[in-house]
Amino acid sequence: SQITITLKAAKAIATVRLRSPNDATGNPGMLQNFRLQYSDDNSTWTTALTVSSNPAYIMDQTRDFAVPGTPGSHLYWRIIIDRRQDGGASGSIYWKSLLLLDAGGDVARLNVAGVFDEIQSSQRIGECVAAGEPARPHRQHARWVLRPRAALSP
Repeated sequence: SQITITLKAAKAIATVRLRSPNDATGNPGMLQNFRLQYSDDNSTWTTALTVSSNPAYIMDQTRDFAVPGTPGSHLYWRIIIDRRQDGGASGSIYWKSLLLLDAGGDVARLNVAGVFDEIQSSQRIGECVAAGEPARPHRQHARWVLRPRAALSP
């Protein structure tokens, strides 16, 4: 399963920030082990970061994962889901927020209607992720809550 993200403009990603759900129902399905990949053509992918021994999250916990080296600026980024916190590799994935940050700590702007920067959910999104659909809001993703950039705290 994967989540593909198209940025508003090519950007170098330095950090992936994940925040776990703040409820006991979603926490076992939290994204735990993953790979961050980039592409210039949305076809050929290169792995920039592999997280394979991430300890279990407590509820509402935030973790930052630094991207090693300098992979450069790219328009397409994706998260390959290798393991959920409960040990599963498929099914519904939960998180409270997922952010891609540049070296200055700014949120990478997503190329979606309304220019949203943060994908948030405490609901099931597994059916969308399992289908390999890109991260973009439309009727099938109505359960997603997308916060506009102006609403993000510094």
